[in-house]
Amino acid sequence: MESNDAVDSDLQSVIKLAEELSPVWLVLKNNVEVITEYKIVKSGPTKRTSAVCGLFCPSCTLFIATKEDPERLKRLAVTLNQTIEETLCEGCRSENRTAYCKKCKMVECTLQKGLEFCGECQEYPCEEIKSVLLQLN
Repeated sequence: MESNDAVDSDLQSVIKLAEELSPVWLVLKNNVEVITEYKIVKSGPTKRTSAVCGLFCPSCTLFIATKEDPERLKRLAVTLNQTIEETLCEGCRSENRTAYCKKCKMVECTLQKGLEFCGECQEYPCEEIKSVLLQLN
C-alpha cells in the first residue's frame, strides 16, 4: 500500500490551481515574478495532542478555548465552576491540563501498564472507556 504523504506532484498541482483561481495571484501574475519554494518534510505522527483514550485534543472545546478563544475559556470556566487556570488545557499529554483531565483514570491506567493508548490494552474497551464514550454521545 502506498503512503498518503504529499509528494512533489501533489504540491505542483496545488500551486497550479492557486495560479488559476486565486484573485491575488491573478492580479500579481503580470506584474511580478513569483517564485514558489517548498520542502516536503516527512515526520511520524505526534502523540502530544492525541489523548490516551483516542480522542483528538485539538477538537476539544477546552483545547480550542485555551489556544485561540479567551472569551470561550472564561465562559467554560464559569460553566465548570473553575478558575481560568483550572480550565486551561493544552492536551492530554501536556503538563497544562484542565482539572477534569488531570484526574483522568485512563491516563494513570496506561502509565501503569506501559501503554501509549487505551486501544493497545488487552482489556479494551474497559468499563472506564465505555463510560467516557457514553458521556460524549
